Amino acid sequence: MEENLFNLLNQRRSVRSFTDEQVKKDDLIKIATAARTAPTALNTQSRKFTIVQNKTLIQKLAKAIGQAHGNPDYNLYNPNALLLISSPKDYESGQVEIGLAAMNAYLAVTALGLGTVWTNEIHNICDHENVR
Repeated sequence: MEENLFNLLNQRRSVRSFTDEQVKKDDLIKIATAARTAPTALNTQSRKFTIVQNKTLIQKLAKAIGQAHGNPDYNLYNPNALLLISSPKDYESGQVEIGLAAMNAYLAVTALGLGTVWTNEIHNICDHENVR
């Protein structure tokens, strides 16, 4: 088991080019469940997990992010699905807990033979009217 874990850790890569194949709903649930099992401070469980599979909605979000950052060509690398992990703005441990959850998600993605990439483009613009 130890060897399998280290192999999985070493296999994880950022992918910035995705196929058009739709991610299976069962796989998305497995990924979100893995993310949800990450630890939280005092077991607060204050994170929210949002899965988006609608390609039009994903591109609308990408465009809003790009506009907010002054990059009209931004496209979030054209994924077929997103897992958005959020926490209350004023929650002191939010960023760390989101990072822990994201790492669990990345490892689940790798275990399923899929690809993912971490982006933090939305962090400072989450209240921008077109992003929210």
